[in-house]
Amino acid sequence: MSDNSEHLELAHEVNKELLDLILYRQQRKFLLSVCLVGIQLCIVVGILVMVALQRTLDDSWKELMLVLLGGYVGAIGKLVDFWFNNASDDNQLVSSATSYAMNGKKKNG
Repeated sequence: MSDNSEHLELAHEVNKELLDLILYRQQRKFLLSVCLVGIQLCIVVGILVMVALQRTLDDSWKELMLVLLGGYVGAIGKLVDFWFNNASDDNQLVSSATSYAMNGKKKNG
């Protein structure tokens, strides 16, 4: 009987560590999301200021801005994919972190 309680205690500690790891990842992903949205707002405000001041850019600067904007659009695409399509991955992590499964066998606890 003590062997079973030792396994449950170990499973509980592992589950706590997994939940802490999931929380840490979620916090970092949220901060990254906020930063990317902030960059997008800065780009839009910069474009609006340039339009209001009727400024023009040289061709070399336009090409550089297009390359940077393309990379940024890719990052935003990944961000949208994360927040709206990958929720099932996090649900699987949380369910496995609360299952008390040891060596493929589910323990009730």
